[in-house]
Amino acid sequence: MTEKTMVAIPPGATIKEQLEQRQMTQKEFAARIDLSQKHVSHLINGTVQLTPEVAYRLEMVFGIPARFWNNLEAIYREKLVQIEHQKEIEKEYEIARQFPYQKLAQEGYVKETRDHEERVIQLRQFFEVSKLEVLMEMTFKNAGLPYQTTKRDIRLLVETQKQRWAERIKLERALDEAEKHAKADPTRLSHQEVFSSVRENLKGSADG
Repeated sequence: MTEKTMVAIPPGATIKEQLEQRQMTQKEFAARIDLSQKHVSHLINGTVQLTPEVAYRLEMVFGIPARFWNNLEAIYREKLVQIEHQKEIEKEYEIARQFPYQKLAQEGYVKETRDHEERVIQLRQFFEVSKLEVLMEMTFKNAGLPYQTTKRDIRLLVETQKQRWAERIKLERALDEAEKHAKADPTRLSHQEVFSSVRENLKGSADG
């Protein structure tokens, strides 16, 4: 897998630059912003969140708008999530390799791609889970089966999910048809009944 280098720089790095430019110690800064020296240290290192309240205080001390600090914090937190996401993708590609991705792509269930990250994401969406690891735990670990599955286990899992998609598509088409009839003649209760019935079936299928 091609490594994607991503770095998350906390707003504290900019705070530190401002202190250096002003030749201000962290102790003096802590007094001016009315925070403990420990909190300031954590703020600079990015181990505590820069809140809107702190952003306002920074505006008072440095004269730099609070929205600037809030934006830095938002970017920093987003980068942290992206880095964690990348680590998960790299870990889950080993799981993804167990599935017949090429065959699923040929059948139109997933997009044709050689990108490892995209394959993991496509398989998550196909199985309707946030992580492939969750899928494996739900299917095998919680059932007392070995995590290292056989090709037959994977094939059965894939076929079961295909059936779920087929049923969902069938119900969605029936729902669209019922809604079309209901709109065409809203005075007929039978159409409304069919529409409601199909909707409940669709909901039940999704929940199942």
